[in-house]
Amino acid sequence: MSRYGWPVPRIARSYVALAGASVLFVALLVTVLVEPGPTTIDAGILLALEGWRSASMSLFVGRLTDLGGRHLMIPMSTVLVVGVFWRWRRAGFFLAIALLGSALLNEGMKVLVDRPRPTLVLLVEHARGLSFPSGHSQSTMAFALACFLLVFSARPRWRRWAGLLFILPLVVGWTRTYLGVHYPTDVLAGWCLAAVWVLGCWTWFRHDEWRPFAGCC
Repeated sequence: MSRYGWPVPRIARSYVALAGASVLFVALLVTVLVEPGPTTIDAGILLALEGWRSASMSLFVGRLTDLGGRHLMIPMSTVLVVGVFWRWRRAGFFLAIALLGSALLNEGMKVLVDRPRPTLVLLVEHARGLSFPSGHSQSTMAFALACFLLVFSARPRWRRWAGLLFILPLVVGWTRTYLGVHYPTDVLAGWCLAAVWVLGCWTWFRHDEWRPFAGCC
């Protein structure tokens, strides 16, 4: 209630998160379109991380970054979608749209922006394709966020542990900047774009008769 006694509508946290991610992504997109090269923050972080490199550390991070690669994310996502769809069809359909749509959106955005890979520091590993937004970062964030939303909705007792899912995109995003294959703004944009898409799908499903867990659990 407001101080005048009028009812104040409760804004869902997913709406606030969706709006915040959208604003931040648009800001990053405009920045990169105006100046495709490294921002001041990009340069500072990449140069600092290059100073921390060692042969053993680079080898370890090179293996760690594979957690967000297609050869792992595609089978993981497929098993998850099929497994959830087998038990809860609407939830499985949400996962399929959220994960596949995010991947396609990432490819389209890369072509649209056409930002080249960083050349400011020496790349620890070779990376093909364009830079903005980071595909590894976006795919892991979409995976973690979609799983988090389903767990939060369907398994209240697991909510306190669901936040641990976000360790995956945070770790993978850090590895992409350490290896020099992405600017930090690429990583942040990947996280934001994944959040915009997945939260947008979730918002639509929640208000439609096909919302993930309606009538099925």
